[in-house]
Amino acid sequence: MPITLPPSVSVTLFVGRQPIFDRGLETVAYELLFRGNGNTATADVVDGGTATAQVLVNAVTEIGLNNLVGSKRAFVNITEHFIVHPHLLAALPPDRVVLEVLESVPPTPEVVAGLTRLAEQGYTLAMDDFIYAPMFEPVLPLVQLVKYDYGQIQGLKLRRRIAEDHRAGRQVVVERIENHLEHRDAELAGADFFQGYFFAKPKTVSIQTVPPSRIMLLQLLARVNDPDASTEEIVSVLTQDVSMSVKTLRYVNSAATGVTNSIDSIERAAILLGRDTLRSWTSLTLMASIQDQPSELLGLALWRAKACENVARFYQRPNPSSYYAVGMLSLLDVITGATMERVLRDLSLSDEIRACLLGESNELREVLDQVIALEGAGTPDTDMPACVLDAHQRALVWATGLMSSAAAGG
Repeated sequence: MPITLPPSVSVTLFVGRQPIFDRGLETVAYELLFRGNGNTATADVVDGGTATAQVLVNAVTEIGLNNLVGSKRAFVNITEHFIVHPHLLAALPPDRVVLEVLESVPPTPEVVAGLTRLAEQGYTLAMDDFIYAPMFEPVLPLVQLVKYDYGQIQGLKLRRRIAEDHRAGRQVVVERIENHLEHRDAELAGADFFQGYFFAKPKTVSIQTVPPSRIMLLQLLARVNDPDASTEEIVSVLTQDVSMSVKTLRYVNSAATGVTNSIDSIERAAILLGRDTLRSWTSLTLMASIQDQPSELLGLALWRAKACENVARFYQRPNPSSYYAVGMLSLLDVITGATMERVLRDLSLSDEIRACLLGESNELREVLDQVIALEGAGTPDTDMPACVLDAHQRALVWATGLMSSAAAGG
């Protein structure tokens, strides 16, 4: 029986945007900024990776790049994690965005390799709040734009740096311009573009949406990472969640994918996007969803699910997918913050699965209890059947790899 996941509560998503102007004071781009709420002045960032993921997901699949920046380009901050794992950025069209490398990113060989791959894929790269140091020499040939914070560098030093950038073929944005005198100084220094409160403060764009279920995202991630899973199985998971179905159709029909004819079939959308893009997009969406929950909790749900399935297969129990379901759903009360009784009220489940999740004794519960007993055990329980110990180890390796895939975008 297919699982119908509980309806999610509508939430408001926010993305800040601040225009970037050329020397003629024409808007040429917008920087997209993380906003945890409607406050235009603060970001409330709890984690750089989560903030970047939320900006990307909200900009591409929720609000839409066209609605945010029109025909202009979008500047988006990226952390070291996204550079080292560039597949996470697959949902971004290279001709619509400029990727800003945050000043906190060290120019390690892994970072240089990641930036090289992004440059080869056609992305425009920029250095954010740049302060020159010799260690950045391997990075600079990959960069088309440099952003300087006027509060950190101005006057003669700024003129020298801009002249050096221009000789190397790089354009320059001077940001944090607060008044006319600062604008005039940056203009005389040779800056190509300007950004700051003197021109325009960031504005926040919001949209009401229903977030996809985290459990569904985990299930989808498991499917797209399974080489044996068919397109039909992937589509089956997608269609279990109305929110994700809508987002899939919205994304495949957006300017980001280049589709010219409207697509209204989830199966057709999944085929057009391809497994790699689905994997990256699902990973990105999952990253954006875990700001208030530790990723270990999601990994534990995956581990329980696979361990239960492995044990069921060893015992040759019928319908191992039911055991996978009880393992996955056994933490639904913790993930949603509601009681299991309340959560199950909105789930379409078999009587056996429902009874198991409510703690009643049956074959499903027997396996789930064995798996739970191994959680946090410092040493293996010698009284536990060998098959359960083996299932625990194999499931742990599988779940750890899957969560790493989520973080790395496949």
